[in-house]
Amino acid sequence: MNRAWKVVILALSFFGLAALPATAQTNSPEPYLLIISVTAESTTLGSDADEVYFSFSNGERHPAGTKAILSGETWEPHYFTSAAEELSVSLMERDMLGADDVIGTFKITPDNAYGRFTERMVGDFASYIVIFEVRR
Repeated sequence: MNRAWKVVILALSFFGLAALPATAQTNSPEPYLLIISVTAESTTLGSDADEVYFSFSNGERHPAGTKAILSGETWEPHYFTSAAEELSVSLMERDMLGADDVIGTFKITPDNAYGRFTERMVGDFASYIVIFEVRR
């Protein structure tokens, strides 16, 4: 064994790396959801602008308040959240008079296909297009 290899082995031993298996197992990272964009095709009846937000079944909300959006506008939240467990995602519209309105909902499961998806959400007389990705 030449001197260079002895130095490498000694260094690995010193730092505790020599005990690592020759083939390290890598766990594939958990899936996550990325919400790319939200486009308002039309806002709710009687409203110039909707005050929207996402509500997730894991208890998250984005944004913390709301995002004002007019018909024809696109919002790019670029929001990441874990999809390691089944996840229900609802686009909500704040309602000043009563409970907030659900415009639409979609579900992500850990065994979903990965890639980019487009979801049309129609509710409360509004129509939105949500583009999202499921990644690892």
